[in-house]
Amino acid sequence: MSTEEKPNPKPAVVDPNRELSEEASDGPAQSPSPSPQTEKPAIKSTGTSKSKKSGGAQAEEPKSLWARLEAKLPAWCLKIKDRRQQKIFFRCWVASWLAVMLILPNGNLRIMGNAAFFAGIASVMMPANMPIQTFLMAMIILILGCCLGWAWGCAAMAAAYRARDKELYQRTLQQLAGQYGSNFSSSVVQLRIFHGDFLDTRSTVVFGVFLGVASFVLGYVRTLNPKLTLPSIFATIFVDVICSFGPLIPTPQYTILNTFVISTSYYIAIGIFCIMFIFPQTLNHQWLSDANTILTSLKELVEGQDKVLQLESDEMNRDEGSLYSKLRAKAEGLVASFEALSAKTPMLKMEFTYGQLGAEDLEDLEPSLKLLLLRTRGLQSFFTLLIQHVESRGKDKTPASPGTPAEPLDSKLTPLRSRKVAIGDTFRLMQFRDVDSHWEDEHQLHIEELLPILESATANLRKATLNGIKTAISALTFINTQRWKRHLIGGRRVLEQMKEEERDVGNALAVLEDALREYTEEARMTLLEPYQHFLASPFEVDQHGRPPFSLRPLFVCFVFQCNLIWTAEALQNLLKILNAAQKKRTKAQIWFPKGLDRIFQSFFGDVTPLDEDIPPVLPFLGEKVEDDAFENKYRKDPDALPPANIFQKFGDIIHRIHHWLVKPRTIYAFKVLVVTIALWLPQVFKSSAWFTYRERGLWGLIMGQLTLTVYMSDQLSAVVGRFVGTLAGGFLGAAWWYVGNARGQGNPFGTAASTALFLLPIVFYRLFGPSIMEGIMTGSLRLDVRRSNASTIRAIARLYSMLLSTWLSDTDTPVNEEDSTDDTSTSSSDRSTDDDGTDKPLPYAKWRPVFHHRMIEVATRVQQLSNQTKTAKWEGSIRGKWPHKKYERLVEIESTMLNNLAQLSTSLVKLEPRWRKALLHRTAFLNPNLITDVMAVFGIVSMSLDTGEAIHEVLPKSLLDRVFYHHSLAPHNQQNFEISSEDASTVGEVHQHPLNIDTFGQAEFAVYATGCAAAYQILAALDEIHRIAKDLCGEIPLQGFEAWRKEFELRQLGERV
Repeated sequence: MSTEEKPNPKPAVVDPNRELSEEASDGPAQSPSPSPQTEKPAIKSTGTSKSKKSGGAQAEEPKSLWARLEAKLPAWCLKIKDRRQQKIFFRCWVASWLAVMLILPNGNLRIMGNAAFFAGIASVMMPANMPIQTFLMAMIILILGCCLGWAWGCAAMAAAYRARDKELYQRTLQQLAGQYGSNFSSSVVQLRIFHGDFLDTRSTVVFGVFLGVASFVLGYVRTLNPKLTLPSIFATIFVDVICSFGPLIPTPQYTILNTFVISTSYYIAIGIFCIMFIFPQTLNHQWLSDANTILTSLKELVEGQDKVLQLESDEMNRDEGSLYSKLRAKAEGLVASFEALSAKTPMLKMEFTYGQLGAEDLEDLEPSLKLLLLRTRGLQSFFTLLIQHVESRGKDKTPASPGTPAEPLDSKLTPLRSRKVAIGDTFRLMQFRDVDSHWEDEHQLHIEELLPILESATANLRKATLNGIKTAISALTFINTQRWKRHLIGGRRVLEQMKEEERDVGNALAVLEDALREYTEEARMTLLEPYQHFLASPFEVDQHGRPPFSLRPLFVCFVFQCNLIWTAEALQNLLKILNAAQKKRTKAQIWFPKGLDRIFQSFFGDVTPLDEDIPPVLPFLGEKVEDDAFENKYRKDPDALPPANIFQKFGDIIHRIHHWLVKPRTIYAFKVLVVTIALWLPQVFKSSAWFTYRERGLWGLIMGQLTLTVYMSDQLSAVVGRFVGTLAGGFLGAAWWYVGNARGQGNPFGTAASTALFLLPIVFYRLFGPSIMEGIMTGSLRLDVRRSNASTIRAIARLYSMLLSTWLSDTDTPVNEEDSTDDTSTSSSDRSTDDDGTDKPLPYAKWRPVFHHRMIEVATRVQQLSNQTKTAKWEGSIRGKWPHKKYERLVEIESTMLNNLAQLSTSLVKLEPRWRKALLHRTAFLNPNLITDVMAVFGIVSMSLDTGEAIHEVLPKSLLDRVFYHHSLAPHNQQNFEISSEDASTVGEVHQHPLNIDTFGQAEFAVYATGCAAAYQILAALDEIHRIAKDLCGEIPLQGFEAWRKEFELRQLGERV
């Protein structure tokens, strides 16, 4: 190279990692530092100013009394406003009323026996709020539980009779005959039976053994799977009845449970009748109703983005009752709704139904609905990033008003050494913020100036997206509600409406496609207009990837832009599938069952009708979940090598049994055993047998078993709940009797009328109130909350590492075998086209189904963990106050990280392979040293929360700082760095051209920036989890380390002192 020739500048890429540091950092805003002076460009205003928005606001009209009352009521009280829920409530109320009315006719009462009331209990425990085939399957499972308990009880009775002393019966009869003389009769024998005169020690011991084994096994089964709770409860009741009365009765009475079975069968018949003739509903109808509920919530989330873009700076916060908290709660509730919908999908083919769409059509809709849900949750990531960006500037710091020149820099300059460093902040991050804040103040390019532009540019796309969701809701509502009317009432008119709905979906799809095309080709460039002057000519970046001006607000807007585009694309896919189904199914028809083999899966697999109103449960302490099992594959026993002979194998079995005995679920089963025997013994002692029988000690035994829970906090809440329920039931029962019967001995007509009245609040609470099964199945011990957080953090780390390994691996091969399942539902938007026009699935489609499934699982776990954290407040502590606010914040951060993971995964899917490959060496968060730091923090924090051990001080306090530290030392910042010939063409194509408006205008750059924003939001969240873990578990200091770290960092930065 001649001396006259100037070498080409080192190729560089603007690093969104650095531009988003303030948004992901918790540190306060600091004084600015010197920055290059650049002429301020003219900003073209395309949006409505904030002053106009606030000035045009009208005074809010006073709310009505009913509106104010609704605002104070819990959400479950308002479910009755839905018309479909009103019909279900009426049906369940009629079924419960009829079940109670069975005891009024004397003839029927004699048939049902002493347990006639059991029909009313069954009507509340298993209300008729399901489709017919779901109800039938639930009742079959319930009856199987009853039969299991009955069979075990009969076996106990047969064994006890064999052990009984046969002569004792005759001797006791002779003694009673002599004692009562001429008054001796069968009624005397029956009375003396319950006084314990016929008790036999050997027989009683046999009954006790059978009762103990049954209580232990059934208690253990209840902890294994919440879907088996109701069958195990009924089995437990049946065993309790036989083993409580069996020792008292001198002869076998195998039909003692007839009255319970007859009463339950009565209710089953009533339930079937009510479901079939009172507002009948198929599973197909229920699925469509649930899908509409999810779409309605998604519509509200999209509508909420209009309010987000119009917020003032002081309104961007996470306070209780703020817009952020409302949208976050709605987004988290969507996960549970989709889980309930997904549980119904495998059973759609098991029913007869009549309608336009069949089971296969709905199964095709489910993946696209899941994708739309995950993409819409990504919009919440923008709101989180926006709040972080505003908070990073300081609570008291607001941008200068337009036209106000920036103050001289020298008047604000404060040496770094004399400034206080906030927790989680570093001098390096403070210096970066100084430069950016000063530049934004000087040129008046804050996020407040870009939001009106973003709002105006995306208005058409947001409107088209919202219209598409509303059209889908309208179409599904029409399909769901007009399936019979098209033939029974105005058939021709309804058929015309069906064609009109089809046209509306097609038109909405066309409008959405046009809006997408217009925005991606033209409107999105509007965001770059304020930066036109700075991007007009090529520029270089420094060793940290910093351009000579601030791009923080622009990259925040990129996050909203990409998430909105991805949401619109997911909706586009949903509308295409729906429109294709409408064109294929031009009329309603009868759909016959096709998946009867799934009935067996319902008993033993993940599909069951007993999922209704049953909350998911978190793993028990020490239990292996999927993500922990992945790590357990590589875990070794540090105290012993694998067993090599029969003696060592036998010892290993003993060790495993001991490990099983100390598990919480095993301890819970033993507690059930102890409580059962303790409450059963008074019934089989002669001195207390009559008192226990007279005071209904059997039901005390049953309530003791059902009230007992795994952990103390749940135990307290269950006891309080049952105490309150008993008091409420007592007051309602007394009022029910006196309203219906006054002072008389009983009036069947008055009783029927008062029963109808007082069943209303009971049925309402059962259908819409908090689940009555929560206290039976879930545990919320504070220790469990802490360890469950550790397990959730490990699951999030597993998802994050899965995305990293996907990017780091060869794009032509799957990540690993377990993530290589075929994606049969891959849409056209997730495919790439070769030069020859061949349509081939992206390699990333191989892991997307697995990733989405795990995302939903972890999101469900986080939601349930939130409920557990609130329940854990019930548990008292003599050691000190429980820091529940920190645990609640942990759960909130974990939910935010899931939103960021969804955003990062979509970025990987949407980024073209050439960009992915080229940016592998340019992306800061793929630096191997940074990955080491991140995974180390993930592991150490989760291990600390799991074991309660303190964390060492030297662990990186800010992973964002480590990003820039490692990035400044990366090979691409060194003069001798060379690109391999293999990657030269790809890297050159993406990066070798100058950085200017054309580079920033590429769609891939916005996707790349959005992915980096998601990655650094994850790191910022992990930093906060790290700080909370140190607050909870403690920090091990290293004397002098912090002072030396600050001094070292200042010297490295060439400190300004």
